[in-house]
Amino acid sequence: MNVNDLTPLLKRLKLGQMLPTLPERIALARRDSLDYVAFLEAILSDEVNRRDVKRLRTRLEKAGFEQICSLEDFDRGADIAVDRRLIDAVFALEFLQRSEHVLLVGPVGAGKSFMAQALGYAAVKSGYSVRFARADRFFGDMAGARLDTTLERTFRSYLAPDLPILRRPGAAAPRPAAVDRLL
Repeated sequence: MNVNDLTPLLKRLKLGQMLPTLPERIALARRDSLDYVAFLEAILSDEVNRRDVKRLRTRLEKAGFEQICSLEDFDRGADIAVDRRLIDAVFALEFLQRSEHVLLVGPVGAGKSFMAQALGYAAVKSGYSVRFARADRFFGDMAGARLDTTLERTFRSYLAPDLPILRRPGAAAPRPAAVDRLL
């Protein structure tokens, strides 16, 4: 029996993505004299890792981030006072389990949008669903949904993720009057 004989079985079990790495793993098993259990563990670990990466990629795409940011990339050299203990507490994501809210406030250029996206990225990496949107887009979607009678469904789509993040648009972006009244 060779790898090609396994193709229909792996595909039927929805393990077809194992095929590209299988010859390499078989060669490793022969070279290192792996027993059956160790070989099985190696190929199954590859599959679990592949699926985890795919899930992460999908959640990141659905989140709608403007850019991928992480807390490690935050510019600590800037003249902005940040309470490190408070940031660490928020990035521990315990507020999600307690159904609490986080509000990032500060002057223009303080890094609020960066921190919001970094927080969202941390949540996605931890397995949470995230929806990142600018407030003007949110209100525009709500206004459009009101007109075409999909308001409830559209509103639920913003609330469905574990962590919805609304960011105020930058000064250059046009904002509807409703956004100015509510923010």
